[in-house]
Amino acid sequence: MPAAIWLGGLVLPLVIYAARALGYLLDPSVPYDTEHTYLPLARQLIDNASALWSNPDSLKSAPGTYVYMALLGADLEQIKMWNLVMALSVVVMLFDIARRAAGPAAAAATAWLLALSPALIRLSVYPMVEPPSLFLLTLWLWTTAFAIDS
Repeated sequence: MPAAIWLGGLVLPLVIYAARALGYLLDPSVPYDTEHTYLPLARQLIDNASALWSNPDSLKSAPGTYVYMALLGADLEQIKMWNLVMALSVVVMLFDIARRAAGPAAAAATAWLLALSPALIRLSVYPMVEPPSLFLLTLWLWTTAFAIDS
């Protein structure tokens, strides 16, 4: 694949995506669910995991979200930064899926559409359940595309 496709079709959209996400990274507001459900459960998991699992409060949410936040120390800035890393990884993986399926032009279009999406940037950086879900779904699709291509 020519270097222009890599630069203009992947690197530039990644830079634009990260620049657009900066406003959400610096936003001090916390979504209601995160503030009142996910972060308190993550802190309880860090403090005393066995007590949390025997407490009915652990059923307020699927455990993946607050376990993920607990792994990051229930620190909002860390969560947002890792969400950005996962979001940029999603762009790279979807670029590769489109490249394998339809060629370099489709790959570049995919990366640009993701980078310019008005809703996806917010969903992929905010400390909610969506960022790890989007990442894991894309990882599954990417490994499937890789297996089919092999």
